Amino acid sequence: EALKICNEKKLVRLENEMNASLGLLHQIGGELDKARKLCDGVIMYERENGLKRQLVHSLMNLAKIEIHEEKYDRAEKLNIEAYQIAEETGLKPELCVILNNLGQTLITQSTLEQYSSCKNEKIKDGIKKCQDALELAKELGMKENMINPSYNLGTAFMTVFQERIYDQSKLMPRITL
Repeated sequence: EALKICNEKKLVRLENEMNASLGLLHQIGGELDKARKLCDGVIMYERENGLKRQLVHSLMNLAKIEIHEEKYDRAEKLNIEAYQIAEETGLKPELCVILNNLGQTLITQSTLEQYSSCKNEKIKDGIKKCQDALELAKELGMKENMINPSYNLGTAFMTVFQERIYDQSKLMPRITL
């Protein structure tokens, strides 16, 4: 009887892992609704069974889907949850990726009209997250994970620079009149 229960649990866990992989394939193929449905089921299973490492990866994958659909608030929340679990369980390599993804999301939000009231806060937080990701990647010796935060920091600084030039160009006619 105990063996039967163990085998059933192993099969359910294997099915869950298969659904996670299938969800990624749907995501890559652009079938985001199918990917989301599978990802939601996988997340529910992982929450119920305390599979924190897998849950972190599933939350990150669902956040990517939300970003593709420009649902930045939801992506931000999912990344924050993934960050909290990864930090709690000591998943440092995952923390590096999550910090970068969260930073990128915040930087993107700072460029959108719907976030204009908190634009400065978003860009500052985004820059800080990318800097933290870069520092953690350096600390862990993860050279391949240093490229994305560096790129995102460059993008953020260019955004700030362009906005300052634009603001100055609006001021110049007033001064010269």
